[in-house]
Amino acid sequence: GAIYEDLDQLSQLTLQKVFLRMVNNEGGELTGRRVLLSELGYRNNAENERVAAIIDQMVEARLIIKGADINQQKYIEPAHDALIYSWLKLRGWIRTYGQETLSLQSRLSEAVKVYHENDQDENLLYHSDPRLDQLRAVSGSSFNWLNAAEEDFIEKSYQLKVKRRRQFIRNLVAVIVALLGLTTAAVWFGLQSHI
Repeated sequence: GAIYEDLDQLSQLTLQKVFLRMVNNEGGELTGRRVLLSELGYRNNAENERVAAIIDQMVEARLIIKGADINQQKYIEPAHDALIYSWLKLRGWIRTYGQETLSLQSRLSEAVKVYHENDQDENLLYHSDPRLDQLRAVSGSSFNWLNAAEEDFIEKSYQLKVKRRRQFIRNLVAVIVALLGLTTAAVWFGLQSHI
């Protein structure tokens, strides 16, 4: 708690984002989650500097640990799951943030990972996902928790949604014009047969 209280307001928000990413809520039970450092890269350089400073402070305080997985990807994770379920401030953030949003964030992180592992296959984008509008709202909010890769994923999803909607409208107009043409031809031929 003392470390959090000593931070300025922006750094407090950054710490909140970092710790909320380290929470797993699958199955209704809160546990710690390993977070790749690549998940903590934001579009804002000042935010990235705050993330690095906070990680260093939290490692020094032995609240989180750093490591590397078998692919040598660096990560952080809570030093103990007890931190996740016993730190009252974190539990307050979880209540405010909402367990549904935590799940959404976790699913989005996984979707972005799969998207990049599959050569950015556009079929893996959220272009038809009903949560796309919700995620776009997060992007424009004062508490934007989306990292740079997630923001790119959301933008590309929206662009594909717009592209496919325009394509659908063009196809629909073409079908209507064709039907009108056929109807006009049928009426004309019908009239011609009566003459």
